[in-house]
Amino acid sequence: MKRDTLSRFFQKLVLATLPLGGCCHDSPKEFDQTVADAGPPDGGWTRVDCDSVCGDGYNYCTAERVDDHTVHIYCEPRWCTPSGRRTDGLAELEVKDHGPGALFAQVAHLEAASVHAFLRLERELRHHGAPARLIHAARRAARQEAQHARVTRRLARRFGGVVPRVRLAMGGPRKLEQIAVENAVEGQVRERWGALLAHFQLRAAHDPEVRAAMTRIAPDEAGHAELAEAVARWAEPRLSARGRRQLGFARRQAVRQLRREALVEPDPSLARLAGLPTRAQAQQLFGALFA
Repeated sequence: MKRDTLSRFFQKLVLATLPLGGCCHDSPKEFDQTVADAGPPDGGWTRVDCDSVCGDGYNYCTAERVDDHTVHIYCEPRWCTPSGRRTDGLAELEVKDHGPGALFAQVAHLEAASVHAFLRLERELRHHGAPARLIHAARRAARQEAQHARVTRRLARRFGGVVPRVRLAMGGPRKLEQIAVENAVEGQVRERWGALLAHFQLRAAHDPEVRAAMTRIAPDEAGHAELAEAVARWAEPRLSARGRRQLGFARRQAVRQLRREALVEPDPSLARLAGLPTRAQAQQLFGALFA
């Protein structure tokens, strides 16, 4: 599926989800907790005491009964920044604020980190003898991510956000299996979702500057999702049978993890400004994208 075709596909999914109205803390949190009486499987007490059970940064929690005195707690995060491509060695940010400035600061940070991720992909593709078209596409993606970083940095500063420096520790070229797994998780799953969200935001955001930014970013992100598919088509036949099984497992795990992060009800004012989908809209989009 080429970039223009993929963009049209995303647009159809977005249109099917309108009228218009998520994003996350660093990650969801799960743990078992012993209680005097576990109560019903959905444990209504966990909703009342969500802040005390999960801590700051989580706005929804559920409980599943394990036995008469134990419940498994799942804490859903507030919002996330799926746009961009992470790579091994990237230091994660500590989220302390949940306003628009912090949101766009996180986006800008990840877009800047994506520059390094694509330059690394370019070097590693060359090291493993990949076709020139993939190498050139990775280099072009790095240039586009640098532009995205500048655009989103301006948005962050406008709303009072401070974009932290990218802290990244990288070694030499990795094995093809490692590259393929990262490409599946970050490209085929997370960038694909990020591209769809950017298409949603360019229609849903009430702020004209946000819409203008996403109008520029969304087609590029669709191209990055297509690049991930192209890298997968080249790399996967070169893996061992065991490597392909591990890759399939990693991809499925990434979809499940992203689903937990993405299906969160955003703050209404932030959703309106930035064009984030409601939980119901995100669930519909997610189901159609990863069917």
